Amino acid sequence: MPAHSNGFAIEQSLAVFQTAVTKQNCFVSKEEYIAEMDDELRIRNAEVDRTLTMYVCATMWHETEEEMSQMLSSILNESLPEEDGCFETRVLVGTPYGGRLVVRLPAGTLLFVHLKDKQLIRHKKRWSQVMYMYYLLGHRIMDSPLSLEDRQQMADNTFILALDGDSKFEPEAALRLLQLMKQKSDIGCACGRIHPIGRGIMVWYQKFEYAIAHWFQKAAEHVFGCVLCAPGCFSLFRASALMDDNIMHKYTKTASLPRHFVQYDQGEDRWLSTLLLKQGYRIEYAAASDAETYAPEGFEEFFNQRRRWTPSSIANTIDLLADYKRALNNNSSISSAYIFYQFIVIFFSMLGPAIIFSMLVFSQVAAFGVDSSRVVWWNGVPISLFIASCFLFESNFQLTFAKVMSLVYAFVMLAVLVATTSQIVLETVVSPTSMFIVTMVLIFFTAACMHPREFTNIIYGCVFFLMIPSTYVFLSLYSLINLNVINWGTREAVAKATGQAKPKSPLERWVEKIPSSKPARLCSRLLC
Repeated sequence: MPAHSNGFAIEQSLAVFQTAVTKQNCFVSKEEYIAEMDDELRIRNAEVDRTLTMYVCATMWHETEEEMSQMLSSILNESLPEEDGCFETRVLVGTPYGGRLVVRLPAGTLLFVHLKDKQLIRHKKRWSQVMYMYYLLGHRIMDSPLSLEDRQQMADNTFILALDGDSKFEPEAALRLLQLMKQKSDIGCACGRIHPIGRGIMVWYQKFEYAIAHWFQKAAEHVFGCVLCAPGCFSLFRASALMDDNIMHKYTKTASLPRHFVQYDQGEDRWLSTLLLKQGYRIEYAAASDAETYAPEGFEEFFNQRRRWTPSSIANTIDLLADYKRALNNNSSISSAYIFYQFIVIFFSMLGPAIIFSMLVFSQVAAFGVDSSRVVWWNGVPISLFIASCFLFESNFQLTFAKVMSLVYAFVMLAVLVATTSQIVLETVVSPTSMFIVTMVLIFFTAACMHPREFTNIIYGCVFFLMIPSTYVFLSLYSLINLNVINWGTREAVAKATGQAKPKSPLERWVEKIPSSKPARLCSRLLC
């Protein structure tokens, strides 16, 4: 469990972690730790052919006490007590990368907390993953005094559950991923269904976005070929797949070219998934394996997160398509039709801003009966000003501009929705605009009915509709023009790092109550 921190901040990170984990006498002594390792080695020598091992690994950076408690509660499968001051530190070892803390959990399992000093080792999430992968795979397996065949058997039966520091899941979810991995040896990774949690309008948007992404995109990729991205917040990896030289060796490659920074460090989860697919391993999607993770709550944090994700996704997809012959030869789950499908997806993704701009113009012309050339000017001027601001001003100004324009376009989309609804009711559904909107609503409603436990997510589709210009035009342009920005961009606010949060507005509290209201629960039960 690597934790990013400065040299002087290791004690602060340790203090927050101690507050999150409040178990009496759960630290182990050095002698107990050595004895535990000796016992584990003897067990592995005796049962290496039939023992399944799962390492739960989480990367943490600026997680709050509440978020870390959520992750630890998932591992312990119980709620942590609230009382403090029950720790007696016995083992806090200094290491070349910072420090290591060893904690004994109630069931006897050892919990290792690696405190990484970014002045001694590379920072960012990818290098934290490299740390624990080399420790678990290189040191614990390859350096063990077992025969080559036993080490291979151990690698095939060892799995790493990758988590974020704020992930929450039930043991059954991890077991479903493990059962899926046991079915076929060519499955290198299995990922579950991610549910964003948090509060605010941006979280409402992401609830619907994640829902339709899993209902349509991930399900389609799973059926037609392989999932392209295994999220690092909840995915199970096979150790023998990660230990492949063409995977681990390339994953530890230092970025030297501009495209490397985009492909390697801005979306490390997608980069690792691309390496697995090209080497011939299948990535599966288990829809019944649920996990929760905190989503960006602020507009700026959301835009900065997607500024990293969007270019990285495009770069890795292009890398896979450029090397499609190798993927076809190595991976039996990838076909020519699947490569063509991904080519169509990336083609329309690149044209996304232009397509949405055209839809905005035509929908406004059809809804308001205004001359098309005038509507083009009305929409072209603010977008052109935003493009200019991205080249001329700092990121704060760009995000403020995008935030204001997102609010303006939300009212425009609301007016378009009202005018289109009136047109459908008073005139006819046969018009192109009306048919398009009715068809899209029916598609999403049908998908929601097929997932009754998540049916209430369709409520947030209203927020998603109002933010289409913001996320498909302004966000795409912001991500493309700011390719030179390679900082992480999220979890950097002081309020987030210290656990302080803004109080909910009355509107937010009212909307959050809708999914748990009696009509919504009754509707979900009827669908079930």
